[in-house]
Amino acid sequence: MAQPLWKKTYDAVEQQVAPPLQKAMGNPGVIDAISLGRAVQRRAMDDAATLIKRGLHAMNLPSGTDVRDVSNQIAGLERQLRLLNKRLDEFEAKLAALDDGGDGR
Repeated sequence: MAQPLWKKTYDAVEQQVAPPLQKAMGNPGVIDAISLGRAVQRRAMDDAATLIKRGLHAMNLPSGTDVRDVSNQIAGLERQLRLLNKRLDEFEAKLAALDDGGDGR
């Protein structure tokens, strides 16, 4: 059975690209450059996020982290409310059991 065209294309590209990439990845300087590039990228994104957050706060608008924090607080309150409702239901069930037959009649 003949290989699909995409597989032939992939194999041809891989044969041309893989050896130089493997050689480059064996060079510590390349690894250092990649690491430095990632660190610079991360720092730039953090700085941009900080600037955006400050700009939004300057316009009295919430940032993404503000919305996330409030959302987490709401989720916590919903969990507490469910727990309280459960405990209230259990209490009401015990109270009903006492009213129905708890006096021995």
